Amino acid sequence: AATILGLPGLVYGAGGYAGLWASIAKWPAFALGILVFAKPIRRLGGKFGSLSVPDWLGHMYDNDIVRVVAALLVTFQGAWVIAQIAGMSQLISGLTVIPYQTAVLVATVAVFGYTFVGGESAVQSSDFFQGVLMVLVTLAAVAAGFWIIPGGFGNLAASVAQNGSTAMFSEGFPIFDG
Repeated sequence: AATILGLPGLVYGAGGYAGLWASIAKWPAFALGILVFAKPIRRLGGKFGSLSVPDWLGHMYDNDIVRVVAALLVTFQGAWVIAQIAGMSQLISGLTVIPYQTAVLVATVAVFGYTFVGGESAVQSSDFFQGVLMVLVTLAAVAAGFWIIPGGFGNLAASVAQNGSTAMFSEGFPIFDG
């Protein structure tokens, strides 16, 4: 839901280029985070035989309560989970004849069922695949920008100034106001 509705919604709501730049800026930050933190986390995970952060914390502090609390915090990230279920429900109800209220139940069962049946390892694998796919799509979008944006990226600042497409950073835009 975030991939399909989130970033395109941000780009649309921000008036185009401002939202596009926000979405393009995310993948280098993600890649840098992976480069900096992946090896030390993997080393510590191997030391304890952990596959997830809650499992690692449980081993690190030798405490099952820490493991359970961390797992609950990771699993029930309130606003994010609700946003995912709401977005998925909008997709289901928009693409089928299923009413939104029923789609919420379907989405909830799908999200929690996938997580609990597939396990954290499956979620991590699919997140990795989705991350790689998003990087490739972002690179394709940047490449396409050279042909779509009049005058290419070199003319982008002038185009934004001329069209006033800085809505993302102005009052009244929900993300900025939030």
